[in-house]
Amino acid sequence: MAWFQSPAAAKQSALTEVQRILSGSENSKLDRIQQLKATFEKKKLAVETQLSAAVQTQVEESRKGMDLLQKSINSVKEMRSNFDDIDRVWQDINTMLLGYDNFRRIFMARRNLRATLAQLEEYNQIPKKAAEIAEAMKNNAKLEEVWRDVRRLEKLRESVLRESRDVSSSVLNVMGKHFECVITLSEDFRRHLWDILAHTIQFAKSEPETLVRVLKILEMEDRAAQRVRERTTRAAVKKEKVTRTRVVRKKKDKPKSDKKKKNKKK
Repeated sequence: MAWFQSPAAAKQSALTEVQRILSGSENSKLDRIQQLKATFEKKKLAVETQLSAAVQTQVEESRKGMDLLQKSINSVKEMRSNFDDIDRVWQDINTMLLGYDNFRRIFMARRNLRATLAQLEEYNQIPKKAAEIAEAMKNNAKLEEVWRDVRRLEKLRESVLRESRDVSSSVLNVMGKHFECVITLSEDFRRHLWDILAHTIQFAKSEPETLVRVLKILEMEDRAAQRVRERTTRAAVKKEKVTRTRVVRKKKDKPKSDKKKKNKKK
């Protein structure tokens, strides 16, 4: 119940307790005072030490809390900056999506221009390339490489002429003259192969490896021709299917149109 005394009662209890402690002779009172002073000094020092440690702990915890708060503030700022960046990127994406058709047309135009420039460069290099292949054809050890280069020029010629069917006749004549070196090279190469085959026995004795190369080239020519025939056959079959489908559709649509005409006459 002493914890609930009034201030006056607590003061009176304290005085009574002091009088009790200091009761006795004068010498004993002085000794008791010295003891109490020493005891209180120790308690005071202990309390001050505890208070200092508690204050230091509070300061460290406060500093850690401030650091954590500052980090949180920086994180929030960084997140806000990232959100702003995301908004800008999203706006850019929306702008790009709105102009996607234009971008696509520009991209296709650039790609076609790049391909056209590459073809033009290759087209301009045809005479030079044909001369280099003709020179390499003199070395029988390079026959297979020469055959591949000749085939590449022949395919280029076919591709260019096929894509140029709608140009004027004068342009076609110029292009035809430009590709004459390819035709001459192709004829010379095949004439060279047949010349080797015409002297099979002689080459079998002196240069059997050349004869083997020629036979390999003839085999590759045969396979290439077979692939062309297969592609032609597939294209013809596909075209025939399309034609049949159109004919069937016309037959199905014809009775309907006849019925409409009869109904109109009635």
